[in-house]
Amino acid sequence: HKVSGKVSKVLPSNTNNRIFKTRENKFPESDGDSKIKEVKQDYGWITYAYCESVYGLTNPYSDFSASWKVPSPPLRYSNQLIYLFISMDGVSFNDNDTVIHIIQPVLQWGKSPAGGGDYWSICNWHVTNTLQYFHDSLIRVDPGTILKGTIKLISENGGRYAYKSSFEGFETSLEVSNLPELNTPSIVLEAYNINSCDEYPDDQKLRVNSINIMAGDAYPKLIWHTSGDFENPVNDCNQYTEVIDESSQNGVTHIFFHTPTSIDGYNDMHIFPNPVKEYLNISPNESFINCKIEVINSNGKLLHSTFIKYFDYEIDIDFEHYAPGLYFVKISYFKSKYALKESNHTFKVLKSK
Repeated sequence: HKVSGKVSKVLPSNTNNRIFKTRENKFPESDGDSKIKEVKQDYGWITYAYCESVYGLTNPYSDFSASWKVPSPPLRYSNQLIYLFISMDGVSFNDNDTVIHIIQPVLQWGKSPAGGGDYWSICNWHVTNTLQYFHDSLIRVDPGTILKGTIKLISENGGRYAYKSSFEGFETSLEVSNLPELNTPSIVLEAYNINSCDEYPDDQKLRVNSINIMAGDAYPKLIWHTSGDFENPVNDCNQYTEVIDESSQNGVTHIFFHTPTSIDGYNDMHIFPNPVKEYLNISPNESFINCKIEVINSNGKLLHSTFIKYFDYEIDIDFEHYAPGLYFVKISYFKSKYALKESNHTFKVLKSK
């Protein structure tokens, strides 16, 4: 295969600890009622969504792009390695061997064969199940950065295809030719060396937006499949993937790093952790308008107030300097611009030592 990019490498198998797994998960055993949930060496594709055309394809997939925001860092730094990416994969058959090829623009946390450390960075990869790995240069990115990953079909000749993986606005990219047709788009959380849930990003979920998948010049009708769901998450960290909008044009998918238990059946927003030690995360499950969030101590004193005109992202409220004890978080909002009644909810939050 011909690989080109601003910088590219071929990594011999004995230098690479990345395990290749496609649509297969290892479900760790539950640790019962342990208050600190532990996962037993999560590795590979942890949770994901992949799609197929409802009516079949008359043309190959020509363009797959999606946008997401770089998450917050994990609460605990260890030697964990986390990959978040979109990908396209396909299969070739050579001399009775089956070779799976994946092209993927990847956001990673940790140190991989491409480099890195305790920070977020991006890189484009071509991975096979025969321990061949190709990548371009690693670029460090900050939490909150909006990324747009793209996989494009460049050319086709005699049943062999060339693809390009890139991040919009960044110089590096990876082009790979002489590939089979890549016919399975996926959105994936992949991880290694995870031993506890706080080694995942502190955010509740990754929102993957503006998912656009084209076949030729058309947007095909798609059906999506996921690993795990809200009722049956993939492991003790309660991770799962939810397809919000299945459309091939401006689709939306959420990958959950953590799924807090609802409070009295209230699921409009998730508030965690509780008890809180440093930062309280508030994550809406849908978009709200004119949202006001207040933190009040047990004496009735207002300590914090935030107004958000259009609330469709996660926020962290700093509790680090509050004294240990009981606090009230009051949230008011309208579910849409047509809503006549304001929703109001108050939650008890315990600040730990």
